[in-house]
Order: sequence, then structure tokens, then C-alpha cells
Amino acid sequence: MSKILLSKFIIIFLFGTIVLSAQETKDSAEFIRHRFGVYGNYNYYLHTADFHQIPDVVNCCPIFNGGEGTGYSFGLLYEYVYSNSISAIGRLKYQKLGGTLTNNETKSALVNNTPTNALVEHHLFTKFSILGIESLVKIKLTGELSFLGGFDFNIIVNSNYVQYEKLLQPATGNFDNGRRIRFETNGKIKDISIVNSSFIGGLCYDISFDEKNSFIISPEISAAYNFTPAVPNLIWNIHSAKAGLSIKYTPIPKEVRIIPEPIKPPEPKMPAPTQEENKVDFTIKSVVDNNEKDNAEIDIEEFLSTRMNPLLNYVFFDSASSEIPKRYKLINEEKTFNYSIDTLKDKSELETYYEILSIIGKRLQSHPGITIKLIGCNSNDGAEKNNIELSRKRAKNIGDYLTKVWKIKNDRIKIEARNLPEFFSNTSISEGSAENRRIELYSENQVILTPIEINDTINEIKQSEMRFVPESNMNKFLDGKLEIRANKKIIKVLAFSDKMPETIVWDLKNDADIDLMKQSNQLDCKMTIRDLDMKAYTNEKVIKINRIRIRDKRKAKLSDKQINLFSLILYDFDSYSLNEKNMEILNQIKNTLGKNSSITIEGYTDKLGEDEYNMLLSVRRAKAVSDALEFENSKFSGYGETKLLFDNDYPEGRFYCRTVKIRVETPIK
Repeated sequence: MSKILLSKFIIIFLFGTIVLSAQETKDSAEFIRHRFGVYGNYNYYLHTADFHQIPDVVNCCPIFNGGEGTGYSFGLLYEYVYSNSISAIGRLKYQKLGGTLTNNETKSALVNNTPTNALVEHHLFTKFSILGIESLVKIKLTGELSFLGGFDFNIIVNSNYVQYEKLLQPATGNFDNGRRIRFETNGKIKDISIVNSSFIGGLCYDISFDEKNSFIISPEISAAYNFTPAVPNLIWNIHSAKAGLSIKYTPIPKEVRIIPEPIKPPEPKMPAPTQEENKVDFTIKSVVDNNEKDNAEIDIEEFLSTRMNPLLNYVFFDSASSEIPKRYKLINEEKTFNYSIDTLKDKSELETYYEILSIIGKRLQSHPGITIKLIGCNSNDGAEKNNIELSRKRAKNIGDYLTKVWKIKNDRIKIEARNLPEFFSNTSISEGSAENRRIELYSENQVILTPIEINDTINEIKQSEMRFVPESNMNKFLDGKLEIRANKKIIKVLAFSDKMPETIVWDLKNDADIDLMKQSNQLDCKMTIRDLDMKAYTNEKVIKINRIRIRDKRKAKLSDKQINLFSLILYDFDSYSLNEKNMEILNQIKNTLGKNSSITIEGYTDKLGEDEYNMLLSVRRAKAVSDALEFENSKFSGYGETKLLFDNDYPEGRFYCRTVKIRVETPIK
């Protein structure tokens, strides 16, 4: 809606400019009317507010009354000169603005584990990114000094915040978390006012560099009074004072003497070729629930979701090495203060696993009474044969990362070493040896290795396939391809040669970049066929993308559902039995089930072993889960290694492929 309003405003502004220019007298045509340029401002922002928290972010601050910050803006401008004394200016701008809102409160708090009457500062830091337009009238006051007045119309495209409480008094000591800062959160501000507007007033001074005024530099100062709140239903306005500079260029038309060309005698008419021109065309169809429809549309629907990603308690090492491989995401001590597990919500199970050591460090910091055990292991072959010292170094390097970077005390980490793990992989193959080169991490307290639970939304494509039916009068050709672009980026290429296919199928469920697609309003499809002479013939069409958001479904009172996703990776090699950790996750799933819920269970394996055996193993894993859940409205299937979920070149990729994925759909009334 905001884009439509912005487009309407631009059309009205341009139409008004044309009408006013048409009203000028013929004498005024002597003025050079069109000026183009760029501008930039340094901005000071004053926040006026009366709220205690931003949407969906818990805060015990009694009230935020105001704040201040700085930022900048820059963009393109167009100036139309109506007369010697008045001009109209339109600006397209990009703007960065920030602000810090604080409030001090005296309250009771635990300082050094002692109840204390402490002075606490509530701190809210915000950053906004804005795209917008400014519509200004420039009225000359005296000489080259002019008044600027008008308003802007903005779209907030990004909004972030950082929030925490800071201990001011007493001057020494810490909260119960061991720091002088607590309750630190960050993220995007929800329910932001997408459309924002202000009144503008200011002064500018034009400095010309030649007699024809082709180049003008114009310093300016202005102030903007904001009359739309940053967040609906909150008293929060952001006013600004700006100082900046505009650089404008006026194109001076050159006089061109036109010499008429001599009249050429008419050329003799040649008979038109009788050969039919080669043509390329295609139609687009969509498939929903196995039903083909004659429409070129893709529906991306948003659902509430809870995802549970289990953590593999192994860290794998390269052959004969005790160094932690670089694929594990380690951080330095400074970044531990702001590290948050909430940042993992957009990452896959394997991407989350690569941060296992930082996750463990964060949880050990948050639970100072918990201890862990690190067991170093080796493959017991080649250079690692009976190399207990190598196993110990592997465990010690993990322990050093936790003690030196995360400041975990040494007495909380117990280190052991052995040759092969207690439950080792097949030692007769290289992949099995790689899986045995590891440390194993254990804790008596389940909180250290509890799965990562993420409450968020997911987007799913309603269509299972898009079908393209090519049409051409070329019986023979060299090759052809169908390119599909989202925001000018190629996301899929479907090629063919020799023979024209009846239908080209795009599998959306397994082969679509949904993150890139949901950022676009349409997909641009281009079919190209090259004939035997290497000449290319093309045709282009568009697939419309419809976004079905949760708020739209609720507003229209449409049916909806919640989708919860769970994964089990705690299988031993060549096993389908459910161990204690599997059953803990399954018991949590049972607690989420309602009478109208439905369950889909899918079993997978890694690439090791025979295809047929892996298919049977994946079905057994899925069936074992189905039997344990004991829920009537459920179905299970196995895919074996026909669908490898992750890269199997590394041990962790194979472990995360030995999985069962569970999808629970529950209708929402």
C-alpha cells in the first residue's frame, strides 16, 4: 500500500509541475528552467516520546520521555524554475537516522548478590533506514537567499534496536549476571509505521559559478517537524534539524544548424520473402494439490512456526590434527558480550551446529553451577594408532576456547582421553575413521545440550510445480533454455536440446529459492531457442508472486494453521532404535498435539551403504517414530539417500542426514 501511495504522490507532483509550467508567458521561456543535481545533509534528531516499551519487547522502564541522535541523508533532486522568484523542488532521498532514549530509575536490585537500592539507566538505542521524497517550494527573499518550505513523504525500510539496563550506582559491583549491564536484547522493531511524514522549513543560498548559471552550489539549513509516530499507537515522533549542501547542474542547449539532406531516389521494391519467420512462445501453468491450473502465479503463504533443532555433541577434527577446524564458527572475547542464540533463527540445523562451541560457552556463562565433560577420541589407525596424547590435546583445545574466550573456570571442565569412541563408526572405511576423530561433550544437566527452539514464522510455496509448455514453428534447432529471474538475478535455468519438450517442469517444493522469491513481486521468465545458424529467438513472460501474510489471513478471517518442525539426529550409525534423547524430544512433540493436528514423518540416511538398504533403514526410522507417537492422524515415509539433506563430505553432514523430520500441522481457529 505504501508503494502505491508513493507512486500516486509522484504522479500528482509531476502533473502539477506540467500544468504550472504551461501557465507561464512566452517571455518566461527565456529562463533555463530545468536543474538536476545531488544533495546531502548532516542531521540532528530530537525524539519526543511517552512510552515504556516497543512492541513485543519486554522492558521494565517506567517511561521513555525523549532522546536524541544524529544521522545523514542524501539523494537526487530536480528543480523547476517557474520565475525569477519561485521554484519547485522534488527530491528522492535515502536517510539514516538514529537515537538514544534513556531513563534513570532507582530500584532494588541484586548487586554482588546483595539486595541494593541501585540507580539503573534504561537504555534504548534505535536505527532507522528510510526511502522517501521531499516536495519543496523555493521562494526568493533577497538576492540569492531563499526560503524552503514543504513536506516529505517517507517509507521506513529498516528498523533496529538495542535495549539494556545499565548499573550507574553504586559505582562498583555487578548485577547477578556478573556484569554491569543486563537484560540486553536487540533485533528489528515490530509493527513499525511504514509511512512517515514531516513538515519542512529552512533557508538556502545559491552560489553560481558562471554567467549562465549552469553550475550552482547551494548551502542550506532546515528543520523538520514530524507528525506521524514511528510506531502506531505509541507517542514517539522524531523531529530533525539539518545542515547540508546541494549541487545543481542546468543543461544549456546548443544551437544546431540543420542542413537538409538531399532527396534520394526511391529504391526499387524487392519482392517480400515467402519464408515464414521463426517464432518462439510458451504458456505457463501451475500445479496445486496435483491439479493443473492455467495461471502464472505463485502463492507464498506465511505460517506461525516453532522449530526445534537438536545439537550434535561431537566436534570433529582433521587427520592427525588437534586444531579446531575453521568450519566451526569461533568468536573472540569481545563478541561474547553481545552473542545471542536468537541470531540462529534463520539458520539450518547444520549452520546452527557449527556454532556449537559458542552455544555451549553462552549456556555455561548463564548457568555457572553446571559442569561438563570433554572426551577426546581418535581413529586408532595410521598416525593416530594408540595416540592417546592426540585425543587429550583435542579435548584440551576445546577446553581452552571455553576458558580463555568465554571465561569458564577450569574446575567446571573435566577432560578425558581414549582411542576409539565408545560407540564408534565403521573403522574399515575412510568415512568411519573421520567420524571417530572427535571430541564428545557431555553434561549431567540437560540445559547445556538442549535443542535450539525457535519461535518464528515460515514461508511455504502453495504450488508444487510450475509447468512451461513451449510452442515454436522450428522443427529443427540447436538448443534452448528457460531462464527464471527474481529481482534481475537468475534463480533457475532449465535447458533442452535437439527435440522440443512437450512440458518443462520446475519442482518448486525441492528446487526453489524461497528467500529470494519472497523479496520479489514477480518472476521474469525468458525462453531462448537457437536455430541451426546460431541465431537466437526469444520470448518473455511473467509469473506473479502473491504474498499471503498471517495478518491478512486474520483480517479476512481465513483458515490458518501452525506448523511445528522437529528433527531427530541422535541416531547411531546403521541404527533406527530410539534412544533416551530421542524419546525426550518425542515427549515434547506429544505435548504440542491437538485433536485436529496432523503429523508427517520423513526418514533419511547418509550416502554410505547400498541404496536399497538405506531406503529400508530410513523407512524403519520413520516407522519407529510413528509407533512411539501413537497418533492416529499421522503418516510416515522414507527417502533413504535419494534426498541428501546436507553435504556428506564432512562427518557432521552425514550425522545430520541420519535423521527423522517431523512436521506437526495444527489448525488455528
